[in-house]
Amino acid sequence: MASHFKIDNSKSDKKDRLHINFDKKEITGNITVMNFVDHNHHICYVPTLKISSYGDNKKEALDRLIHEVIDDYFDNLFSLNKEQLDSELRRNGWLKNKLFSKRFLAKSFVDKDGILKDFNLPKETKIETIVLAA
Repeated sequence: MASHFKIDNSKSDKKDRLHINFDKKEITGNITVMNFVDHNHHICYVPTLKISSYGDNKKEALDRLIHEVIDDYFDNLFSLNKEQLDSELRRNGWLKNKLFSKRFLAKSFVDKDGILKDFNLPKETKIETIVLAA
């Protein structure tokens, strides 16, 4: 599955959302990426999916996230049956819309302190928020 996610910071005030069409194997929505430097590597981390990528610079890390890691993650989700897919997303903190069964909303709130703690980063680490939308 080729990822159609692109940078769209106009959605930065919204929670992460996914619309999953299981039959067509399509995913749209928006996800938040945290970008920071750790040990001279740029890291792009999606807290609501618990996936990350790295690179020698921000562009390389973000490209790898969009074109490799996200694709692999969603390919693996689509290899599951619908119940397993729902369970996997629930395990990562997503809620399924009761009226619109293809829509999921991330219920988790991730702040800078949580990222610093998860990655054991110094307090002065700068974290940039990037929103990807498809």
